Amino acid sequence: MKPVLALCIGLISLFFSLQAPAAPRDDQSTADHSKFEQLQGPFKDGPSVTEACLSCHTEAAKQLMKTTHWTWAFDNALTGQQLGKKNVVNNFCVATASNWPRCTSCHIGYGWKDDKFDLTAERNVDCLVCHDKTGTYKKFPTGAGHPNYEPKMWP
Repeated sequence: MKPVLALCIGLISLFFSLQAPAAPRDDQSTADHSKFEQLQGPFKDGPSVTEACLSCHTEAAKQLMKTTHWTWAFDNALTGQQLGKKNVVNNFCVATASNWPRCTSCHIGYGWKDDKFDLTAERNVDCLVCHDKTGTYKKFPTGAGHPNYEPKMWP
């Protein structure tokens, strides 16, 4: 009887949650970034854009660098193993160590070409990969996290 009761409560909860109106999506920033002089460009590369962002958002890179999303690694407290994307075989890149620039082309940083990448350099953080509002920002597939800076044939 308990499973039936739990199912009924679950269905009733689902019904009422679907009746509530969704909050309107707010894509507006609290600031109009087009008005900031330091963001006018032109910029020679992605890390130069990041430096401009960090002139106001002074702690953003430090905060991001504490995440597994940035490091691709974490220590398993139970086993002592270091796990994470950069340490395992996966179904997309197979093994990161065999093709760093391709595997890291989706990374939220710039220039991760090999295992010598400086995970502490704040200018390596790619702010635009998440915060670009144009919809045109793309990273080059073998660019180790960099977008096209000049016209190239896409593989």
